[in-house]
Amino acid sequence: MPSPDIRNRAIRACQSTWNAIAADVETAHYEMASVFPDSSYYRHPMTDDVIAEMILDADRVKMYGDDDEAAAWLYSLPLKEMETIAKEACC
Repeated sequence: MPSPDIRNRAIRACQSTWNAIAADVETAHYEMASVFPDSSYYRHPMTDDVIAEMILDADRVKMYGDDDEAAAWLYSLPLKEMETIAKEACC
């Protein structure tokens, strides 16, 4: 069982990551609605699953989370556990 500190640090790193990318991600999501007007995917708010994926994808937590140790711990977890932490951080 990990220490509560490392888990909390990972949550904070995910929060920092979402704070850094949210405006760009949300803008792109809604701009795509005009490109694909028949797609119901872009007409609705992003789901928690999509937000968690955006946080975790492309080593973004390492880039924007300001805690390399917490990011390394987070990325060492099974995907479902990583997603749970990311969702806890943002949603």
